[in-house]
Amino acid sequence: MNLLILGGTRFVGLHMAQAALDRGWRVSLYHRGQTNPDALPNAWHLTGDRNDGYPRGQWDAAIDVSGYIPRHAGEAAEAVKAYCYMFVSTVSVYEQTAGKSGPNEESPRVAPPEPPTEEITGETYGGLKTACEDVVLQHRPDASILRPGLVVGPHDYTNRFDKWARAFRDGGDVSVPPRLAQPLQLIHARDLAEFALDLLSSGREGAYNGVGPESTLGDMFRALAATYPGSRAVPMPGTTGPFVLAEDGSHDGLLRANDTKSRFAGLQARPVETVAHESSQWI
Repeated sequence: MNLLILGGTRFVGLHMAQAALDRGWRVSLYHRGQTNPDALPNAWHLTGDRNDGYPRGQWDAAIDVSGYIPRHAGEAAEAVKAYCYMFVSTVSVYEQTAGKSGPNEESPRVAPPEPPTEEITGETYGGLKTACEDVVLQHRPDASILRPGLVVGPHDYTNRFDKWARAFRDGGDVSVPPRLAQPLQLIHARDLAEFALDLLSSGREGAYNGVGPESTLGDMFRALAATYPGSRAVPMPGTTGPFVLAEDGSHDGLLRANDTKSRFAGLQARPVETVAHESSQWI
């Protein structure tokens, strides 16, 4: 398989590229050469800027893992010549919901920002990704749209999971939020990468949620305490941190995204207990 990744030198894209190389695929990475330029020496590195155009050639498959604004996403979908095309979006495209049932791939999405903007903020991120999805499908109706949730693992520059893991690794009492039953879905970056490649290999089209098994904050804290003996989770009112949602549960649905369609398509995501245990290998 001859694969082009737009991006591919940072976190999710890096895992996708490494997974493809491990399968024996020929991998080309199109990036600016600013982030981890020496990573993945066995891949072909094509240095350039999305504002200046896209690589010429024919690929079996292409993944746009660095598309955040509609202009770039649309230009890439139109310019890149690949038999199979994937755009990496986010579960943040879904309208925020409360309750026990989370969004599936057909759930309502947030509207693109008005007035239109290319500024990426916490308020515009989801809407910009919605607009990206729409423009990609205009050019590539056969594209697959991958919507990851909370991704963790080696090379995670956000350090969200790592912050909690380091706190437990350091030992002693760790102050945690008291709402231990808050839903949580974590997916290891390697599991997401393998799923993305499986979708391309099988030529699947449409949207897929790239999320981990349903769990809770309490599950994560218990798993980390078990991984790092000598630590203990102590619920403390007012404590906040990564992954903590509004106490009224108004945003809980986003961490209960439905994974039925994705599991049917081959997604295999390790449980939070395994993620916690393996965290000692990278933090």
